[in-house]
Amino acid sequence: MDLELRRSVVLTTIQLLRFLLVEELIYASPDKGNVHFISSKETGLFLGGDYLQTGLSEQEALQTVTSLLKVSWAAAAGRLWLSASSSPIKARWQLTDGQLSMRTSSTESSGSNEEGLSLRAGICARAAAVDPQDVQISQHSLELLTHLLTYRHSLFDQFLLLAEVPDFIVDTLVKSREANLRHYAMEQFWSLSKMADKPSLRHMLLRVLFGARLPFWVPSASSRNLPVLLQSQQYFELVCRLLQRYSRADQEQVGLDPRQQLKDEVNWLKNFSRSSLKEVKVADELLLEGHMKLIAGLLAAEAVRKSEFTAQLIDYLLEQVLFPASHVVLSGAPIGDTGVLDLNEATRVAGYSLLLEICRGEVDNLRKVATRLVELHHARELDEWDYFPLVEPRSANGLVGLKNGGATCYMNSVIQQLFMRPGVVQALAEVDTLNSGLAKPEGLLYQFQVVLAHLGGSLLQYFVPGEFWKQFRLWGEEVNIREQQDAFDFFTSLTDQLDEALKSIHQGPLFQLRLHGLFSAVFDDGQHSFEREERFNAINLTVQSGQLETALDEFFKLERLEGANAYYCDSCGAKRNAVKRTSIKKLPETMCIQLKRFAFDWEAGRPIKFDNFFKFPRRIDMGPYCGGRRRADDDLSLSGSGSSAGSCVYDLAGIVVHSGQASAGHYYSFIKERRETAQTNANYGKWFKFDDRTVEEVNMTDDMLESECFGGSFKSDKAEERRRYWNAYLLFYERTDVQQMNMAVPLSAMRLRRSTKRTTSGLKVSRDSFSELAQLVEQQEVVKVMTGGTWARIQQQIREENLCFLRDKDVYSQQYFVFVRRLAELCKEEDEHFPAFAVESLQLGLSFLFRTFWRTTKKLRSDMSDWLGLFTFILKKSESACVWFLNYMTENAKPARMTLLECPVAEVRQALAAMLVVAIRQYAFYRHDGCRELSPFLRVLLEFFGDHLETWAKQSSQFFSVLQSLTTMGGDVCQLLLQMGFFEQLLNFLLLENKWTTTHRSQFAPLHECIAAMISSLATAGHELTDVMKDVLFGRRQTAYLKQVLISCRETPVIAPRMSGMFKLLCEDNPSFSETLLALLLTQTQTVLSNEIRELLLILSDLMTMNDRYQAERIAFTLDGRTTGDESLSGLLKIIELNQEKDARRSYQCIKFLVQLANKADPVRHYLLQNPTALLWCVDWLKSKMNENACPMNDNSSNEDSNTRHFQRTMSAQVTLEEATALVSHIRQPSDDEMKE
Repeated sequence: MDLELRRSVVLTTIQLLRFLLVEELIYASPDKGNVHFISSKETGLFLGGDYLQTGLSEQEALQTVTSLLKVSWAAAAGRLWLSASSSPIKARWQLTDGQLSMRTSSTESSGSNEEGLSLRAGICARAAAVDPQDVQISQHSLELLTHLLTYRHSLFDQFLLLAEVPDFIVDTLVKSREANLRHYAMEQFWSLSKMADKPSLRHMLLRVLFGARLPFWVPSASSRNLPVLLQSQQYFELVCRLLQRYSRADQEQVGLDPRQQLKDEVNWLKNFSRSSLKEVKVADELLLEGHMKLIAGLLAAEAVRKSEFTAQLIDYLLEQVLFPASHVVLSGAPIGDTGVLDLNEATRVAGYSLLLEICRGEVDNLRKVATRLVELHHARELDEWDYFPLVEPRSANGLVGLKNGGATCYMNSVIQQLFMRPGVVQALAEVDTLNSGLAKPEGLLYQFQVVLAHLGGSLLQYFVPGEFWKQFRLWGEEVNIREQQDAFDFFTSLTDQLDEALKSIHQGPLFQLRLHGLFSAVFDDGQHSFEREERFNAINLTVQSGQLETALDEFFKLERLEGANAYYCDSCGAKRNAVKRTSIKKLPETMCIQLKRFAFDWEAGRPIKFDNFFKFPRRIDMGPYCGGRRRADDDLSLSGSGSSAGSCVYDLAGIVVHSGQASAGHYYSFIKERRETAQTNANYGKWFKFDDRTVEEVNMTDDMLESECFGGSFKSDKAEERRRYWNAYLLFYERTDVQQMNMAVPLSAMRLRRSTKRTTSGLKVSRDSFSELAQLVEQQEVVKVMTGGTWARIQQQIREENLCFLRDKDVYSQQYFVFVRRLAELCKEEDEHFPAFAVESLQLGLSFLFRTFWRTTKKLRSDMSDWLGLFTFILKKSESACVWFLNYMTENAKPARMTLLECPVAEVRQALAAMLVVAIRQYAFYRHDGCRELSPFLRVLLEFFGDHLETWAKQSSQFFSVLQSLTTMGGDVCQLLLQMGFFEQLLNFLLLENKWTTTHRSQFAPLHECIAAMISSLATAGHELTDVMKDVLFGRRQTAYLKQVLISCRETPVIAPRMSGMFKLLCEDNPSFSETLLALLLTQTQTVLSNEIRELLLILSDLMTMNDRYQAERIAFTLDGRTTGDESLSGLLKIIELNQEKDARRSYQCIKFLVQLANKADPVRHYLLQNPTALLWCVDWLKSKMNENACPMNDNSSNEDSNTRHFQRTMSAQVTLEEATALVSHIRQPSDDEMKE
């Protein structure tokens, strides 16, 4: 039968069985192609589990299972025809009970003449690819097999006795090339293993998986089977699932000895060697991930004592596997080839999970891991907030970018051209700048060496050439890095300055030898001939001609000198008509061509740019433009005296592109890698785009070259003519004979690694970041080509930077942050040993929070609430943890102060403040009579009141809220604070003259509440106020303090009720204090903005409703004011009258206040009605304002929350008028007009 036909028939049959037995069938609608689901239950054709249980005989059911197994296996192998083969299945081995041991052999059957005639172990591994239909058939067959076994439990034992089952499991789970098929098989096997009444399959699966001949336990990289390793993920995943909650009885049933297996696994991990081949890296990652998951699963098994295996494992995981760079930075110890650095996310998470399992239930392990993590990562004191180091590695091609300082792209594009020019780095590496005695580290030459060394050896995505920016001078002046300059000017100036610097230390010029040529201008008047030579570093061509060859012809064409422009002949002593013939006498190794795209429009007074189309070839022959005599002793002479074809041919090697206008734009470079050869440099011959910090490979086809570099115009998608404002500005051509010489120079000269790392075939091995780090650490001397002490010193600096980068890359990641939090959360799983776990969690958490988490950027602080919840949980559950927390804060006051006061992130300050508040309150709860034990911690908090607090006062509300929480803990704490001088400190701080602005005072609400709480605690307890309190409340500082309180109440309304409560307490039976306070309230009610008097009126309301013997005097004072000699103070009634025209909103608010107060306080109403004239006037005025215009009332506006002075008709004003009218209704009878209304 034809293979395609066979597939279609089998697939249709399988789908029909699924429709009848599994209920659902997927089909595509023929009209729209939409996917629909049809339920067989709806059609009445569904057979389901009942049929599977009773509709088939035992023999028929077993034959069905066997057939489904064969179909699934054959389809997974891409050999569907074998499912119908009559040849017996070749089983590899027979499972037996007993102790299991790991097998390391990875050899497959060598095959035979019958290999293609029957199913056999390893047949899936022989399929290069599997047809998608075969994958579907295999998955559906396996699903039906699982479904049948689920309903026919009696088949289980017979199924397990089939000799081919173990090989089928291993083949589909491990050997299949299709990842989705392996995953599907894993899920089906896992589903079967979860049947509670049939644990035998679970036992059998473990026997098969542990007994399979797989190369997963070979520690040597050279002995591993790459294809199978790439397919190991599902194997380890299933094994780890099967080991979950595996009891001791289960272990004995299977013959599993987790202790012995743990020993083997730990030994394997320590002996694991990572391959240096880039293509094997993925397999290594999967293998390492799987083994770490397996170790974690074995550690969680019953009857395993973790302490037997974890002592050395912790250090190995932390120092060699997960954080080797951190270990090297901290200790300076060398790192071997067994370590792992550049782990992918899944492998790193597996390592974190293993550490979590090691620490679960083991407080000593948690202490060791936490202590080591703090030492490695969280002991450094950072001096900046929102810190986020560069954690992006250099591009996969190994090239490093340069940071743009604002407008330094013109520098970056040219520097990269010089760096990629073969021989430049090697030559500068030989220059011992610092030891010459004639140059200093701040010199341009040294800083340029630093830049080049970083471009060759840094592991970071880009380098920041900050010192180079400072040292470079353009036309003798410092450059502003935020001001754009011309790239050609920079190229000329930089190479000239570097050559001069080399001469100053008695070195020959570098760029003059490689980049300079020699023009020859011959003047011929018919009688005499004269030659003039001129050095050049670039050929400057116009772009109007449209192509390079035409522009060169124009540049080198004969020029006739006649008339005023005639040539002066020294021999004749007169001007004569002559011909000037210009040619190239000496060709440079690397030729720069400047395309003159920029000019100045003198009429318009602005620079302009020519975006003309200008075509240039990849190869050009400069022979036609060469001529004249050659000097054999000239250092620019070509080899030999003749003009060979190769010596005049140039290949395009680099392009500097300008994108934008003349006055503003951006530079970037395209550069061809031509260092070394294709055999020694994997990038050889490739083109790369250097755009500041990013470096990416590009496919420089002819079409791309035209679209990216030639300029001109193009048709947009809408067929519109558009100009290409991005076009080539500088072209770099390299002579072909020089390219041959460059191949002899090893690229490793500029790299921080040994040049002897080669494969036996001579091919260059692509190294990962671990290999580079390992060599950086182990390498004790620089490669021979870099003998200069200066270059060695720079390399040492780069080595240290690379180590710090690799450390930071491991730490400043979301996965690591989550791991630390989960590590601290392990205490939640404990009960009996919770206090010990809690202290370790706090110690780790606080070190992490203070030195890393709270210091970094917001994107890594996503779980702030989780940390706060964890600390709250710990502090509320453990007294010892609470005591330890407060002691830690007492002994580590500096980070607490910096976080609470100096941190610019309010969320961070609030989190620490909340933790402190919880700790303080819980401490008071635990120690009912032990508040004095808080004294050391309180003294630390009060020490924050120093000169530095004034600097951070604008963001101190969180610190002040901690202080405020102290005063709410009761009289004992308030007494303790008073004894420590807290009250006086607060007053001195609040009353600093001319210090505080509105922004400052907005933070001070908790401080005023502190003062109110301490005063109230003494007053309500019947204690005498302290001398300081008496002075500020009744003495010389009374007015200053009360003014500050009222200002804060206006600006921070939330504290007005608390302050009002304190005022009521102090005003009771105290006419002097009442009069002073009322006078200040009335004054501010008259003078402040109308939208700020609401809180003042609230306080007045509380004072006027106080029921003591001086209530009548307070009411009279508030309503009528006071007149003393020549001084008078307006009461509320007078304020209403004075502002009726100029500030109607103020008058309205006062009327509304009086009406509401009169309705709830009889003494106020009686006082108003004793002399109703003023009240009647107020009602008439409000009525006239409401009737001034007929515009509709505004429901969304208010007369109380705006600082404008114009009254608005609102619903609230209408209600106030109705209440006021009702208040005075019994004083007078309404007029006829009022009755009509």
